[in-house]
Amino acid sequence: MSSQSNAIQRFTYDWLIRLFELHPIDKKFFPGSPGDVQLHGFETKLAAISPLFNRIANAYVPRVYKYAGIDIQKDYNPFGDCAPIKTTCVTSYLGIQTLSSSFITREFIDKHMYFITSSLEIRDNVTLTPYELKYMLPGCYGVNLTNITLSETVKFSTIWPLLRHCTKLRFKHVKNLTYDADIIKIMKKQPPLVSIMLWQFYDLNIPGNQIVDMLECFLCYADNNSLLQFSFAERDNLNEKMEATCSEMVLWLRAREFDLSAALHDEFGFRIDVVVRKLGPKKVEVFSADVDHYGRYNSHT
Repeated sequence: MSSQSNAIQRFTYDWLIRLFELHPIDKKFFPGSPGDVQLHGFETKLAAISPLFNRIANAYVPRVYKYAGIDIQKDYNPFGDCAPIKTTCVTSYLGIQTLSSSFITREFIDKHMYFITSSLEIRDNVTLTPYELKYMLPGCYGVNLTNITLSETVKFSTIWPLLRHCTKLRFKHVKNLTYDADIIKIMKKQPPLVSIMLWQFYDLNIPGNQIVDMLECFLCYADNNSLLQFSFAERDNLNEKMEATCSEMVLWLRAREFDLSAALHDEFGFRIDVVVRKLGPKKVEVFSADVDHYGRYNSHT
């Protein structure tokens, strides 16, 4: 009888833990004022039922931190030693740079820390495992990866499902990220879930006809004044590649009666980036550009 009683108590205790782990978060918490740092989760009315409920609530109710913006660099974790419960950080900007390997696993994944952010930027002297990269992407609505290394080869098509809700994407000099032949197939099967504002893809290694397919996907889901910008991984015969790809793009656009009168530059010269800007439902411009920084560009005639 004693063992049966212990089993019932153990089941009840585990059930209570699960109940508090799934405790809903008040949606009215999120708006707040910029710069607020708030901790939510310990005000649950269930905690008042008994000392046991209060103890479990303090240990297992999800926490939510809200920041205007966060910069994480040189292995500094601004959240300190979070308890091993689900913790979510809501922020407009999350910047990560110059970290030792396994930092994200050690400080975020192992501590059950999740992020919801308008803009995730990971850059400069950061090495991520494929799992760490996929862990960071789901709650982001804009992603900028610049000058980082992936510990293993990652196909872009495998992370695309985690990027469908992003309005801005920038992938520049991401070592071991490959733009594979399945990109277009997966984009057509799982199209963007939001209106696109910016797509910047550097070091592309897909043929021109697939870039045209990417352009078609972009134009279907892009807002007016949105940009598609890309460059090629191989620098050999770069001008010829750019001219051939741009010719394919222009032929495709003209065949579908797009207005190209705003700006169409046939000579791309030494510049390494091709930009397409959507001006309206049937109006685009195609030009070359030198990158300035995320979301900005210098056009050249």
